[in-house]
Amino acid sequence: MKEQLEIPIGTPGHGVGTVTIRGRSGAPMFLIDEAEAALNSEALHQIVEGRSYEYKISGDLRFGNYPKVVQESSFSQQQGSIHPREYVGTLCLEVLNRETDEKVGEVRLEVRSSKTNYREDYRRMLGEIAEDCIDILFSSRSPIIQNLAPDPSQESQSMLQRFGFLRALLMGDEFRGAIARIMSYPVTRWSVTSEMQDTRRLRRVTGTHLRQIVSGGNRIPLGGNGTLTGILPTIPREISVDRKIETRDTPENRFVKHVLQVFLRFCEGVQGKVEPDSRIAGEIRGCRNILEHYLKEGFFRSIPDLKGVHLNSPALQRKAGYREVLKAWLMFTQSAVLSWGGGDDVYEVNKRDVALLYEYWSFISLVKMFSKRFGLDDFGQLFESKKGALQISLKRGVMSGVSGRFIHDGTPLRFSISFNRTFKKTDCPRPGTWSVEMRPDISLSFWPAENDEREAKEREAKEREAEEREAEEREELIHLHFDSKYRIDRIGGLFEWKIFGTESDEDVFSDVAELEENVALDESAELDEALLDQRQQEIAEAQRVGDMRTARVNGSSSRGGGVKRDDLLKMHAYKDAIRRTSGAYVLYPGDMKEERPAFHEVIPGLGAFPLNPATREENLRAIENFINDVLDNFVNRESFERGLAGSKVCSH
Repeated sequence: MKEQLEIPIGTPGHGVGTVTIRGRSGAPMFLIDEAEAALNSEALHQIVEGRSYEYKISGDLRFGNYPKVVQESSFSQQQGSIHPREYVGTLCLEVLNRETDEKVGEVRLEVRSSKTNYREDYRRMLGEIAEDCIDILFSSRSPIIQNLAPDPSQESQSMLQRFGFLRALLMGDEFRGAIARIMSYPVTRWSVTSEMQDTRRLRRVTGTHLRQIVSGGNRIPLGGNGTLTGILPTIPREISVDRKIETRDTPENRFVKHVLQVFLRFCEGVQGKVEPDSRIAGEIRGCRNILEHYLKEGFFRSIPDLKGVHLNSPALQRKAGYREVLKAWLMFTQSAVLSWGGGDDVYEVNKRDVALLYEYWSFISLVKMFSKRFGLDDFGQLFESKKGALQISLKRGVMSGVSGRFIHDGTPLRFSISFNRTFKKTDCPRPGTWSVEMRPDISLSFWPAENDEREAKEREAKEREAEEREAEEREELIHLHFDSKYRIDRIGGLFEWKIFGTESDEDVFSDVAELEENVALDESAELDEALLDQRQQEIAEAQRVGDMRTARVNGSSSRGGGVKRDDLLKMHAYKDAIRRTSGAYVLYPGDMKEERPAFHEVIPGLGAFPLNPATREENLRAIENFINDVLDNFVNRESFERGLAGSKVCSH
């Protein structure tokens, strides 16, 4: 970690100035080596999201216009502050001549996520979204997967999304380990080859050898006084002998080489559609280097190109290494017909929105869990077919969802799981809220289903929506809401908040760094020392109670990774304002679960569940167990929650 960064402007040997950057309130900065930067396609000079930095430019230079990100001092255009806010990725800042406004250079800053393992999380989540969506499609009973073919007029943006999935595969430990295992323990076969051998050195003579000895050419005298001399005075000098050798030239190994070649050609095609100096161009070069390194290995150089392959090969489907490559190839080929509108926001050039990706990944993870646990019979608005291509219509601000039918403890139930479902202000008993419009990240709903399963399956989607609406108006439906918070990694003190002093909510928990950001926009501003001392005491107390560095009521990101009071208040808002809501919970990439039921039963309640990319399966099992407890409570007509729902009246 560096105390300050010195960034030269211009090309080596033709520098025009220097930018000096320092962090406010201990904001971290990093300078990584070129090898690490090339591996991760990042800039050398790095800062952290959500923090504030001061800068000073030497010479007659200034930064371009970047509202809210770069704020110039009111006294000088050569100094000011940089606020990356929640942006994660490569921040490219143009440097201009102050007199002519001509561009003279560029400063590249890599904005890191506040989470130390965000690089691995990003790659893992991208790969798992692609894998999960394909698994859901092929395990589903929906006919939407029929008659799909790649769109030949594939747009470059879709290719970038597809490259993002491919890079996640190539950089993942599973694929790299698979290639290493294949080269160490390949599939081989015995091949028969013929070679000429001196007849006098034959050890075991077969009928084929005898025929050659009798009729072969280039003969030499047998010599000696043996019995054969009178019968066969001459023998061939050499005869053809078959020899078995172990060869790696198998259809399975040719297939692996073919997969690497297809990946390489795709990377070369994408490279021609992006700017040479963009982040993605660097990532493409990195992937090409990996693939070219594999193909230059002696193992693959000795293997001919693929002519045909049977995908039902037991080795491809079962042998370690080969089955992982087959899965990667199937995912890649299916991504040709699987586009994603929301991927534009996640995999934008020079940007890595890990927090938004976590929202998508959390939803897809829950959908996969429900697909395996209950089965899906309606994709709703999650997948749609357009011009022969299948599109994931998962995008922030647009409702998507799936639904299904199952039996729990002898009771037929239906469920729907929705992303960004909007609950509008409505009059009771209609679905919605009684106060203001709300849109949780994930909404899960359960209600009684038709007894006739075949009749229920034949219902059209609109009829099922009407069934859900009617069940809600009869108070026979419950909602559970989840908000995904990637920047949180611990929940200590979630239910231990207390308000300090007598200030209004607008002022409580405003931390020192943000006070400096608002008040000290230039070096001449004087801070109120008494107010700073008071804020420091409040933050110290908030750290003790909530185990966090930043605690605000109406604030921005939580720098220390701890939960904000805002998150708890939002869960209360969901539970209290959205009708028929039985629980609201935070999903975060940590390791602690916390539930706070309102009464002695599992619902209604608030809480938080860990959903970590590194421990996803374990975390999903815990969430599934919680859902089972909720369902036990829901089907129990003697439960307090069912009695409470039956006695509700519309008062709003």
